[in-house]
Amino acid sequence: MKKSKEIPYTEEVSEILRKAGIKSPESHRSLRCIFDPLSSEWSEQSNMDEKVAILSALIAAGVDLDHLALKYRIHHDSVNRTDISSTLTSGLAKLLQYVAVQRLKDGQ
Repeated sequence: MKKSKEIPYTEEVSEILRKAGIKSPESHRSLRCIFDPLSSEWSEQSNMDEKVAILSALIAAGVDLDHLALKYRIHHDSVNRTDISSTLTSGLAKLLQYVAVQRLKDGQ
């Protein structure tokens, strides 16, 4: 029985982003721009509206965000970067808060 070769994390994420129609998937392939509020990727690669647009495109493409977030955490833990994986909850909370505030401003 042939053992399947595991696709490296960044290649897998790039493919997921491409399928979701994300422009320049290479610049987002670590997903730190949407999951890690302490990173330079978060502050330099996209604003909050762009982060929400990336997540919306992923959802529209049928990506399971729970599974994607788990892969993000597992990958960074496996390379001894718990400083990165530990900010996932904070990043998602910031995004959720941003979306909720925008809805309140829009009267929804």
